[in-house]
Amino acid sequence: MCLRRSWGGDCFDYFDVDEHRFVFYVIDVAGHGVGAALLSISVLNLLRSGSVADVTQPAAVLALLNRFFPMEQHKDKYFTAWYGVYDRRSRCLTYASAGHPAAVLWHGQGIEVLPGRGLAVGMFPEVTYQTQERVMPPGAKVYLFSDGVYEIPVEPQGELWGREALHQLLATGISPQALLPKIPRPAGGWPDDLCLLQVGFA
Repeated sequence: MCLRRSWGGDCFDYFDVDEHRFVFYVIDVAGHGVGAALLSISVLNLLRSGSVADVTQPAAVLALLNRFFPMEQHKDKYFTAWYGVYDRRSRCLTYASAGHPAAVLWHGQGIEVLPGRGLAVGMFPEVTYQTQERVMPPGAKVYLFSDGVYEIPVEPQGELWGREALHQLLATGISPQALLPKIPRPAGGWPDDLCLLQVGFA
């Protein structure tokens, strides 16, 4: 689910590559408004168009996006991204991150933060991204989210709600629908777009 106060740059998508593999990803364009929304839609359309030679190589896909969307050609807008490919035969998830919050794996015994790092897309040319792998246990869930889910000021101190508080809720295996009412909502509304995706593995 993605929630916006107005036009924004949070976006997620998923699609089958073939009968064995599927892709899912989240992006978060810096800023708000029509410009951020148009950039996120452009990325989605590119990945859906068939123009990317091999969508099953996460690091290569992020490197291609970094070449296609330099921030100086998009009104200084860059975006973070988390991109994964799951193979049902091997139960292996391969993924790469471009400055995006780390995904969280729930496997019935608690949670595991999936490692991954890299610079946001569009900031610097010739960035190298790293692909990681993790075998998914039966019944596992992977949570992907934008930073708007946890960078929320909490009254009266004005401190951020924070990633640790979010992780404590994710450790219960909670659904996005059940999680939403538990996320603090300041009187003026959430200060940023929210994007939260849960992917289950039978």
